[in-house]
Amino acid sequence: MMPTDRLTSRSTILESSVNENTAAAEMLTTPAIRVASRMDTRIGSM
Repeated sequence: MMPTDRLTSRSTILESSVNENTAAAEMLTTPAIRVASRMDTRIGSM
């Protein structure tokens, strides 16, 4: 393995993980609001 190959593979891994993290964050923000409201109703009914 050449040092340049290592660099390219590392940068692609970083890019994919960043994209995954952004997608995960976007997916989390939407249901988080629903979960929060669900938690509020559960706490309120106790």
